[in-house]
Amino acid sequence: WYRPPFICKVCKQAFMVNARPPVLYQHVTAKHPAGIDPASCFDVLKDFDPNDPKGEKKAAEDASKAAAMKKSAVKKSDDLSMLLDAGLKAPKKKA
Repeated sequence: WYRPPFICKVCKQAFMVNARPPVLYQHVTAKHPAGIDPASCFDVLKDFDPNDPKGEKKAAEDASKAAAMKKSAVKKSDDLSMLLDAGLKAPKKKA
C-alpha cells in the first residue's frame, strides 16, 4: 500500500507522508503570500481550522448534533410505534 507524500501545488515542496495538517498549514502561512487559500496548496487543508488544529471543537460539535438527532429519532420512533400499534389490531375471526 503506497501513499504519496504531500506536495505543495504552488511551490512543489515535498512533505513526509506522516505530516499533519498543522505542519502543512504552517508551510502555507510561512512560505506563501498572505491571503493564499491553504486548500490551493494542499487538498487536506480544505476543511482545516487553524483555531482548532486537532479538530476537538468540531468533534464536540458533531457529537452534540448526533445526540440531538438521536433524541429526535427516539421521539419519531415512539410516534411510529404508536401508529403501528393502533393499525395492527388483529381482526376478529368469523364463526
